[in-house]
Amino acid sequence: MNKLQLTPQQLAFMETFGYLLFPGLLSDRIDRIIEEFENVFIAQGGGHNGRPHDGTARSCILPSAQTVSAMRTWAASGALVA
Repeated sequence: MNKLQLTPQQLAFMETFGYLLFPGLLSDRIDRIIEEFENVFIAQGGGHNGRPHDGTARSCILPSAQTVSAMRTWAASGALVA
């Protein structure tokens, strides 16, 4: 996998605003990402504190993306470097 090198402009933007936008960066993986997050959501009870998500309030889940095997693999691959 090729490594992404940030331009001086991107680094300056990051220093100023604290984020970067990479349109389409994960487009080849989005279906797998959605599937993995849905699996974690379901495994955690599908809502907040084990209650089903009913659409009336936001739900949150723990564990984070770090527990999703595919996400750990992509993060560990070093595909993105500053």
